[in-house]
Amino acid sequence: PAIRDAVSLSLSLSGYHIAQFASAEDFFSAFDPAWMGCVIADIRMPGMSGLQLQNRLIESGAHIPIMFMTGFADVDVAVDAMKRGAFDFIQKPFSTQAHLDRVHDALDESERRFNRSLHDSSIAARVACLTPQERKITDYVIAGQSSPAIARMLGLSQRTVQNHRANIMDKLHVNSTAELI
Repeated sequence: PAIRDAVSLSLSLSGYHIAQFASAEDFFSAFDPAWMGCVIADIRMPGMSGLQLQNRLIESGAHIPIMFMTGFADVDVAVDAMKRGAFDFIQKPFSTQAHLDRVHDALDESERRFNRSLHDSSIAARVACLTPQERKITDYVIAGQSSPAIARMLGLSQRTVQNHRANIMDKLHVNSTAELI
């Protein structure tokens, strides 16, 4: 609790909006996967461990970076956390300025992930608007097939395939086959 309070105070004094939680369970009782920010967690916590918290974040589909702090140098745990996508692994005691710099970097990464998630969701919504026939034609186009070849494979006229391709381009908001791919 003392380290949590000290880190929270340091971040607050630096202008960051923070929320403290006594445990991972408390964090998840308030957590929204759409949050932007970063999680700073100890590897060893009462109840759910830091690695278990990380796994649950991954399972929730959250795009929020996680930074670990530990007073125990355990290379295997650090390697495991980083392989699972941890943003950083900081050993206590640590430099306040270095920690603040890494938090700033983590928040930049959170914004990038959030924007990428919005972009991916937008694309998925547009793809969902395609008819089954348009989806088949899209797959063939992505595979490099020409309109005449697609027409032969699907038993359609070339003009029908070209009309579908125009609809696909319009629905997906793309201007070229390269953009489509």
